[in-house]
Amino acid sequence: IMQAPGHAYAHFHLALAYHGWKNFDAAFKHHSQACQLSPQDPELLYELGNAYFGRNQLEQARQYYLRVLKIIPEHFLTL
Repeated sequence: IMQAPGHAYAHFHLALAYHGWKNFDAAFKHHSQACQLSPQDPELLYELGNAYFGRNQLEQARQYYLRVLKIIPEHFLTL
């Protein structure tokens, strides 16, 4: 992150690490940053939807899942 703060997948992978360490607030922050940097990436959008779902913010999760389906209508994980 320090060498490439604008790299979406650096934030994504850091979010996964934080999630594994059960630091869900930091994971959510980095999932959000990844999507801000790459707002049309379906994998990043899907994972941010999952992060919202995990926070029981179901309407926000739904909005991100719908964005994924607009990009990839047959996205099997979202269906």
